[in-house]
Amino acid sequence: MNPKFIVAIAGNIGSGKSTLSKYLSEKWQFDILPEPEAKNPFLKKFYKDQERWAFHSQVFFLTERAKTQIRIEKSLKNFILDRTIYEDAEVFAKVLLSENEYKIYNKIYEQLREIITNFVKL
Repeated sequence: MNPKFIVAIAGNIGSGKSTLSKYLSEKWQFDILPEPEAKNPFLKKFYKDQERWAFHSQVFFLTERAKTQIRIEKSLKNFILDRTIYEDAEVFAKVLLSENEYKIYNKIYEQLREIITNFVKL
């Protein structure tokens, strides 16, 4: 069996992650798992009032990316990701959330990361 490959594209909003993902997907025949931003019910509210809606939005992304990561681990396919659970937690959440919000967020993140890590070991 060939090894499974996972390629993650990181970058700022509007930097061309989706365009690069599509190009690489077509070139390498990898499946794309795009950002779940269209499904985030808090995103419009977040852009109007970041302080009020950052936690909600980040927790949504965290849980969606955890589901995506588990889906990847269950599959034998090769994937390209538009952003990862790790980038969200280690970059965006740290910047956007208050200290207390980040503590709560990080507890959830650590638990999900442990679940994902244990799933990989199975």
